Amino acid sequence: MTLIQGEDLELEKQLQILNKPSLKTIISVYGDLYDCVDFYKQPAFDHPLLKNHTFQPQMKPTYEKMRNNSSSSTSGHLFKIFKEGGCPVGTVPIRRTTKADLIRQKQHSSKFGSKEQQAPFIAVVRTNSGGPFSGAGAFVTIHKPKVDGGQYSAVRLRVENDVDAIQIGWRVDPELYGDDQVRLYTYFKAGEISCFNTKCPGFIIVNTDIPLDYVFPNYYEGEGDQDVEISLFLARDLVNGNWWLELGNDDMQIGFWPSSIFTGLQNSATYIDWGGEVSSDNVPMGLGTYALQDSSKTAICRQIRVLTPDANYTSDAVGLTEPYCNFVSDVKNNKGEAYDAFDHGHKIYDHNVFGSNFGGVPFPKKRGYSVLDIGDDGDFYGHCAYYGGPNPTY
Repeated sequence: MTLIQGEDLELEKQLQILNKPSLKTIISVYGDLYDCVDFYKQPAFDHPLLKNHTFQPQMKPTYEKMRNNSSSSTSGHLFKIFKEGGCPVGTVPIRRTTKADLIRQKQHSSKFGSKEQQAPFIAVVRTNSGGPFSGAGAFVTIHKPKVDGGQYSAVRLRVENDVDAIQIGWRVDPELYGDDQVRLYTYFKAGEISCFNTKCPGFIIVNTDIPLDYVFPNYYEGEGDQDVEISLFLARDLVNGNWWLELGNDDMQIGFWPSSIFTGLQNSATYIDWGGEVSSDNVPMGLGTYALQDSSKTAICRQIRVLTPDANYTSDAVGLTEPYCNFVSDVKNNKGEAYDAFDHGHKIYDHNVFGSNFGGVPFPKKRGYSVLDIGDDGDFYGHCAYYGGPNPTY
């Protein structure tokens, strides 16, 4: 992409805003450069509502540890990714944005609109009551879907209230990151403001070792026992209303969104979903397979729970969930009748609709995404959901 002088100057201005002065530069084992930025000079504090904040680097949520990790797998611990340790105390790691990053995102936006404005294809389990909810969590399996160009594939835990939303998970997104690594991401929308990670002011980083663009070194490719997963947890502090992001079996607190930047989420969440998200209908989601009732051949969200306003973290309070897909293919049954192949996950095993079988498990005849809301599946899986698509690979 050839830039004219005005465009080049605009990109330079953006880089000055995004890349704050650093006290130290560190490099990850994957070659990413991170600037150790003074806690008080990180991008979040460019937000007009945070000019007179009282936040500190050693901040912790006021809620007590509510989760029981007795059902954790052994793979959910976070590995150190910096060659010589993380950032010094009082600073936070922020991945350095390059001009190439901005050009790549500009090219994508000129073709498809901004990534924040795109309507993704999703296959999720979602709440169908209005809450209120003060948080949510789950263990999610980690995969590395193959994507090209402006495509992306992600897992998501999303909370909403009116115009506000917070979303966390892992994603493979060459347009956003410039590579095909499986990375941690955050996204938030507060009224008219929305962005990923620290691309706009809002999220306050407190962790000196685990960055927002953290690369997950291990992922499940479909062979052997599926135990490569990570714990995701979003919780609204019951004292001050800040929304905290915690990650991994070690309950690593990465940072938080201050309640003051929100309107709806300032009080609670009214909607939550767990599952997969992709940019278009030909992109693999999870393992790239339909939601099969076989944990070794599908992507999984397990131990699906919500945090209630009285600080109860439980699957009992999730209430009646429903599976939802916004892209499914009409196929014809053996009578020639048009039929929704997935019916939001409920009819996935109808042999009148499906074609060839693998080990007694039928595959759909046409492309789409699917989700199975398993419900309570024992102590280890808890409230569990399987999701994926669009093409069977087994």
